[in-house]
Amino acid sequence: MRIKRRLAVVCALAAVTALGAVGAAQAIDANSTESFTVTPKTALGSAGKPVKLNIHTHTNYTGSGTKTDRTRLFFDKNIAFSQSVMPKCNASQLSGNITMAQAMAQCGTKLIGTGTAKANASAPQDTQACVLAFNRNPNGILLFTRVFLTGQTANCASPASNSGGFTSILLQAPLATNPASTTPGGALAAAYYSGGKWLDFNNITSVASLPLSDFQVTAGKGAPGTNLTGTKANWLKAKCTSRTGLGTPAKKWVMRTIFKYTTGSPVEQVVNSKTGACT
Repeated sequence: MRIKRRLAVVCALAAVTALGAVGAAQAIDANSTESFTVTPKTALGSAGKPVKLNIHTHTNYTGSGTKTDRTRLFFDKNIAFSQSVMPKCNASQLSGNITMAQAMAQCGTKLIGTGTAKANASAPQDTQACVLAFNRNPNGILLFTRVFLTGQTANCASPASNSGGFTSILLQAPLATNPASTTPGGALAAAYYSGGKWLDFNNITSVASLPLSDFQVTAGKGAPGTNLTGTKANWLKAKCTSRTGLGTPAKKWVMRTIFKYTTGSPVEQVVNSKTGACT
């Protein structure tokens, strides 16, 4: 009986140790969400029309020292980018600790969107920033982010004459055709993604010392502070078609975002989202 009891105790301790090891290996140090909207949603038809796209990402950090180092965004094939309709900005034109006014002086004619950002210094989202999105050379997007002192309210008005803020970071992403699948995440359904585009914001921590916790950017025709009129409005277009497998309504858009963190397990998080309905 004593031997059996000892074996039971040993087995129980082994089980607890194993569970503890699994729990440690699966510790998640951050959790992100992503949402997007397309405006307008009506009268787009199967040919498509110029639109504005709002993308909002948010991250809650639970692990000390954890940061987001990479964000990949895979767009619905019914959302189309035409970068050639506008001039393009070189990353070198926005380098250094320059103000929004200086960035606009360099690349104001290449502005395709605006927004806001937040980072964590002493507390979640205690550091605010303004974002200017530019058409990137040779392709993709530049996110010029003007950061204000921790605790200050960011003033993002009139960027062409705005000298506020104390430091700047530049995030950039090339634009490429969607792959057939992602790692992690698996297959990108061809019916929704084939022929669409994706953006890759990589090595974020090489330019951002604080954990970035919130980004909200609106780009395209009608985006605040932009002037995408005439042929420039075609920089971003969307069309509306009926799809199967997305539930009701059948006409909507999808998007996949993959966040990569500096610590934790799993180190990458896949977020699939959708928005609609459209006509």
